[in-house]
Amino acid sequence: MVKDVELLINTGLDEIENSSLVILMLRVYSKLYNQPDAVHILGNSCKNCKRKIKKIYEQLKINGMKLAQNLDKPRTCKPAWTGLRYISGAAKHFHADTFTDENAISLLDKGVLTQSDFITLPSGWNEVATPKPTNNVEKTTVKKVSKKKK
Repeated sequence: MVKDVELLINTGLDEIENSSLVILMLRVYSKLYNQPDAVHILGNSCKNCKRKIKKIYEQLKINGMKLAQNLDKPRTCKPAWTGLRYISGAAKHFHADTFTDENAISLLDKGVLTQSDFITLPSGWNEVATPKPTNNVEKTTVKKVSKKKK
């Protein structure tokens, strides 16, 4: 992934638009930013395609390399799904190929995902459920004070 982002960043936008690199750029963007519709931009002949491609290119230049480096880190978790999956508890799409251990641990701790969502659980995640702290609010009794009549 890092090599692809490096190639795209070091190539000018005009060169990308006029070659097959535009398809590579859309695939890389789709994986890095979990955007399922990025690859379908070329399927539509619209006035805004050049603008969208330029916007994607600029976004890759801003933080594409950082995201690609994060994705190229070794990971221990293996999701039980393939492709994109919308996880409603996180309110976003996650791609099985780019799902990180940090994502997995966070979503497991929050209870958004369960152990059955993984073929291999991420290392560093405690498989034994730790009890979550509860808000034990002491109940106080309120005494009614009656007003004395004068």
